[in-house]
Amino acid sequence: MTETPLHRAARALMKSQSGVDDFDALDDEMQKGLLDDVRAVLSAMREPNEVMIEAAWYNLPSLYDQDVKNSKAFAEQFAAVIDAALSE
Repeated sequence: MTETPLHRAARALMKSQSGVDDFDALDDEMQKGLLDDVRAVLSAMREPNEVMIEAAWYNLPSLYDQDVKNSKAFAEQFAAVIDAALSE
């Protein structure tokens, strides 16, 4: 089975907290706790701020004109990506 972004993030969180990356050795409750923590962080980042939108402007030519409509479209796409990650 392919590891989801949520599982990769949970592994990274575990490693940053304990110095060990042995997510598979954890019991189901501890894995669920780490995954819930990752979901909480992703949910908090669901709406990009101006700094994130500005970064997208420089990397996505279609947003470079800094049009408010394009900024809203980027924010909607960003939220959709986060929602997809949260749904796994």
